[in-house]
Formats: sequence, structure tokens, C-alpha cells
Amino acid sequence: MKFPITHAESLGSSPAPFVIPGIAHSLSRSSHPAVDSPLRDLYQPLHNPLRPLRQPALNWPLELKPQPLFRDPNMRVCGIDCGTETTGYGVVEWDDRDRNPHLVSLGSGGICPPKKSLLPERLSHIYIELIALFERYQPEVVAVEEVFYSINARSAIRLGHVRGVALLAAATAGLPIAEYAPLTIKSTVTGYGLAAKNQVQFMVARLLSLPSAPEPADAADALAVAICHIHHAQTLSLQEARAVQLL
Repeated sequence: MKFPITHAESLGSSPAPFVIPGIAHSLSRSSHPAVDSPLRDLYQPLHNPLRPLRQPALNWPLELKPQPLFRDPNMRVCGIDCGTETTGYGVVEWDDRDRNPHLVSLGSGGICPPKKSLLPERLSHIYIELIALFERYQPEVVAVEEVFYSINARSAIRLGHVRGVALLAAATAGLPIAEYAPLTIKSTVTGYGLAAKNQVQFMVARLLSLPSAPEPADAADALAVAICHIHHAQTLSLQEARAVQLL
């Protein structure tokens, strides 16, 4: 494919910038403003002379928050149930200040992107909402359901996109991430690994002393993930305490 020779090139002057229809891209990098970032070599070749060069949204390297031990039973956990239509979230912590220590639900709900939006827009919406939730509730750990096998490959791939966004949001906030298999979550909450959704909702409401089952169902699943992590943290803490006593 041959590109037409410009008028300036025919006169013997300096060559004009290399231009492809629809893409304004110059091969010369000396005229671009420098980016004060270790990633400037990645940003410079993609610079469009028709619009100003944007600074990266994050400072590099990322300043991660101190990560608490997974075995701390008193931590505040944000559970996330990933979904393409609705992504559930639930924040749970263990309150041992009373004579009867118990689980407390600090908040739950669902993130619902606009139904007619494209997948990239939906992922962006979920990411922004999760970052805002982390700022609001200040969890110490994020618990997410592990990848499971699905008969529908298309649905599994789309769900994997949402799950990746959830992991990215947690990592951006500097939060440690715990992952649990669906069977582990259900058996922890209900005692049966193949429990139905209504059974999970019922047990979550009972464990958290809620007046009714959490809605939507995705919120109940997210609370179940958080409860599962706290339960495992308590179990590991007791096992370590007993091991120390035997020494």
C-alpha cells in the first residue's frame, strides 16, 4: 500500500508527520511534553498531537496499605459476589465487645450497571462503585468467590471480566484478597455445599440477626463470602492458639 506524497515532501523540505486516516500519530517524540512517570515510554508512542497528553491516574509504584493477617478474627471483611447484571457486596465484621460476640452486617446491596450499556462501560461502572465502597466502609480484607466452571463459555468469560475488575479494585485500594470456592462458602454458611439460594439467604439473615433475607440475592451471596472468611480466620486463630499451648 502506497501513501500519497505530500506537497512539502515534493519540495524537498522536512518530511511531514506520518498520518493514517483516522489516526493522528507522529513518529517524532522530541516535540511531545515529557511525562514524569516510569511509564513514559509506554505513554509517548501513543500520544495524539491533537489532544494534550494526560498524566497517569495512579502514582507508580502503588503505595499499598499494611495488610492485616488473614487469621485475625476481628477484621472487617467486604465480600463481593461478581455478576454481569448485578454485582453484590456485603460488609461484615465480628463484634466481641459484648458478652455474646456476634457477626454484624455494616451494609450490603447490589451494583447494577445500565442494562443497555456496553461491556466496557459496565466494567467501568462496577470499578468506580467498588472503589467508592472501599472508601466508605474501610474494609481490611476483600473476599471473593473463586472461578467456577460453567457450561456456557460466553457467560463464564463475561463473569471473568467482572471478577478481574473486582480484584483490580481491591488491589488498587491496597487490600488483601481472599478467595473461596462456592462449595466452601455454602457449606460454611448452611452446612451443605449444594444449598439453594433461598437457603443461603435464610442462613445469612439468621447469622447476622437481620429482620429479613438480604435483597437482592447477590447481596446475600456477598455477605456469605464475608462470613466464610471470618469463620476461616477464627478457625485458624483457634488452631494456632491450641498449637501454642501444646508447646
